[in-house]
Formats: sequence, C-alpha cells, structure tokens
Amino acid sequence: MGMGALFVAIAMDEALRRVPFETPSPFWQPIAAMQWAPSAKTMEIVLGAKPERAQRIQVLLKATYQDNIFAVIYALFMSVLAIQVARFSRQRSYFYLVIPGLVAGLADLVENSITQDVLLSLESQVAEPSGTDYARLHFFAQIKWAAVTIYFAGVMPFLWSRGGMAEHLLGLISGLVVVMWFLTQFSVAWAEPYLATVFMLFGAAVVYCWLPLRVPASPPANS
Repeated sequence: MGMGALFVAIAMDEALRRVPFETPSPFWQPIAAMQWAPSAKTMEIVLGAKPERAQRIQVLLKATYQDNIFAVIYALFMSVLAIQVARFSRQRSYFYLVIPGLVAGLADLVENSITQDVLLSLESQVAEPSGTDYARLHFFAQIKWAAVTIYFAGVMPFLWSRGGMAEHLLGLISGLVVVMWFLTQFSVAWAEPYLATVFMLFGAAVVYCWLPLRVPASPPANS
C-alpha cells in the first residue's frame, strides 16, 4: 500500500510539473498555495489568464482525482502501520493512531471535493466561488495536516524505544514534522518546507516497513 501511494504521488507531481504555474509568495507549488492560502486572489495567480487558464484547471482537476486515490491508500497504510506498531510494541494505545490516519484521509477527500467545485465554478464562469468555499477548503486542508502531524507525533515514542539507527532517524524526522507544523501556524512561509518534510518522512516510513522488526520478548512466566 505504501509503495502504491508513493507511485500515485510521484505521478501526480510529474503531471503538475509539465504545466508552468505562477504562485503567490512564499509558495512555489500551486497545490500548496491553494491549501494554505485559498482565496480568489490566489486562484487568479495560479490559474492565470487565457489560454493557459483552461489547461491549468484541467491539470489541477486531474491532480485532485489522483489525490483521491492517494488519500485512500495512505489512510489505509497509516492505519495498518498503527496496528502493526501496536502489535509489535504490545501497547494497545498505538491502536488509537488509526483515528488520525483515517481522519487525514477523509479530510483530504473532502478537501479535494471542495477544490473540484471551486475549479469547475471558475471554469464555467457561471458563479464565482464564495469566501465560504475558500474557508472550507482551508479548514479541511488544515484538519488533514493536523491529523498527519498528530499521527507521526504518536509514532515517535515507538521509534525511539526501538533503539536502532533507522528508528532514531525516523523519530528525528517525525519530531521535525511536528516542530515545522507548529511554525506553519505562525507563518505560511513554513508550509512548503513542512510539506517536503512530511513526504520525505512518508517515503522513509514506507522503506522502513520493508525492514525486519525485532519482536519484543515475552515476559517470563511466573513459576
């Protein structure tokens, strides 16, 4: 599942890179600008004028459809990983990490639906998206990233308890994700570095799942 999510994410990124986009400062990716600073002004900059506007709308719509697949896969991956962590650590509290994993995926699906409505409205030019539409888009995007951050913050104790170099590296990146998420709450300039760190961590977590895990020994039975 993790590898499938990575393949979808790479395909989505490659499709977006084929079309030149303008983005408002401090963003350099259109999706990031739309999630962290959604507004009529942002959309005007990202979509630009004719004839590029129609092409950009279609590329972004396709990206949201691909992202729906990505959201389902990564939510399942995060849920399965949480269950595996709970099993290997023999601590039931890790089962609760399934919740933010699923919340992230669901929020992503809702965010994509709102984004599609906004893009289709701008394409048809029948009705302009309202401020409420942009506020809803921002709300669900922030719910998604908060859930992702909570998830990896919750995994950190397990990683540090393993004691291996790979686990400590993942733990450090997880901590960096948490710190950078807090920084984004004060300045959107941290949004792009935060997103890059999240995807780096996700890729590292997928690789980590292929490594053999040491199952903790069972406590000795009382004689």
